[in-house]
Amino acid sequence: MKLLTYLSLFFCTLVEASTQHTCGYHYNLDWNLWKSNTDYSVSTARMPNKQSIALQAKITLPTKINHFYQFLHHEESVALWLARAENVEITQLAKNQSMITTYFSGGFFISPRVMQATSTVTTHTERIMVIKVENKPTPITLPESSVLMTLHFGCWNIKQLSPTELEVTYQFSASANGNIPTWVANKVAKKSLWKSLEKLQQHFAD
Repeated sequence: MKLLTYLSLFFCTLVEASTQHTCGYHYNLDWNLWKSNTDYSVSTARMPNKQSIALQAKITLPTKINHFYQFLHHEESVALWLARAENVEITQLAKNQSMITTYFSGGFFISPRVMQATSTVTTHTERIMVIKVENKPTPITLPESSVLMTLHFGCWNIKQLSPTELEVTYQFSASANGNIPTWVANKVAKKSLWKSLEKLQQHFAD
């Protein structure tokens, strides 16, 4: 009986760990480091369609889980750190869920983009928070010449390493849509993500 109980607990722990790291998404991605420094890094992986890429951002910050979560879901804060974000609208849907609409600036021959997704906290303890981000757009009137993006998946894994140190990992994949070449969209996405990490690190270092 003790053996069965132990095996059950072990299995549940594995399932919980898997859920924490994938948010329930079933992608077997081979991550390759693109760029890094002592504080943060960006990695890439090919999605199953062989065209779009997935991105992984990792950063260590001197803060706490709840503070970082509040920072993520504050409209003015998001616009400060998220590269190319001109405006953000956040609507609370439930205690653990929000609808986030982000308006990104364009540039050169790239039209402005809009992304709309739901953000749901699936795990929340003193040391771990997992946030699943899903593409669930509601009918909206897009600004002139803007293109609605498609989010394939998104997942935040936030771990409290110590009372003053937080490890944040965000994995996601999105399609820019419109007539922008895939290789251009991928290049912009990587550079924008690196810039976002730079802004995050600067904000929490101040």
